[in-house]
Amino acid sequence: MSKMPIELALVAVVLLAGVAVAAFFAPARPYNILRESARIALRLIAQRPLLYLFALALFIVQQAAPLALAQAFALGEWTPIVIGAVLQGALIYVLAHIAYRLHRGVIFREWKPGVTWGRAENRMGLWVLGGWAAVAALRNFPIPPPPVLSLTTAQIAAGIVVVLVFVLKAALALVGPAASLGDPAPLSRSIASFRQEPASVLAIIIGIGLAADLGVSLIFMLPQHLPKDMLVDLAIRALLVCLMTFVFVLSEIALVIALTRIWEDHYDSDTRNAAHNFDWS
Repeated sequence: MSKMPIELALVAVVLLAGVAVAAFFAPARPYNILRESARIALRLIAQRPLLYLFALALFIVQQAAPLALAQAFALGEWTPIVIGAVLQGALIYVLAHIAYRLHRGVIFREWKPGVTWGRAENRMGLWVLGGWAAVAALRNFPIPPPPVLSLTTAQIAAGIVVVLVFVLKAALALVGPAASLGDPAPLSRSIASFRQEPASVLAIIIGIGLAADLGVSLIFMLPQHLPKDMLVDLAIRALLVCLMTFVFVLSEIALVIALTRIWEDHYDSDTRNAAHNFDWS
């Protein structure tokens, strides 16, 4: 058995440690962004619950619909995959409209009672959908299995794809916020942002991902101390969906704040004194 996976894991740990240290000294202060985003997200749920509830409903659909559709239209091996991909794309497009309102609300205080469907919102949704499609295509890049490739070569290729997917996600992470704030070239702005402050963008993505994984692990630990019951299982699923929704709101707030900090005073006239930049120096 090859030791390559262990070696790759060690390299990943070293790189993560490097990102964590670099992010601590990054001008945008990503850890401050995460803290402020959590505060804003909690306040948003209390003061403007409609956006959160709309996103919550979409995540419920995301969890329930693929299985139901696959059972209802079991026409072949590829049918559930195609239905799942189409449904996922549609949900991402709609979630982008919620993200648009979050971005505009946090930065420009342009809060609306619910979700809006104007030309700017649709433009932003298409940019996000395009980014999701690019990441999905790379993630599913076909790697010939053994014996076409040796086990070690296949593992190395899979590791390279994982790294490339992660880098691509980071490079495209700010496409949505840039489009929401009216940038004429969201793709170029997102890539330039990642090139200018890679540690900040990576720290935000990794930090939110780790927090979400920790939350999921804690939720799945709950049934160990509870009797196995349908209501308990339903409650666990409900907690997971609520967590996913909160992570979505938190991540969108964090990314749009990061964009304005990286390009200070470009999207707003006084970035450092804005309400969403409390304690940033």
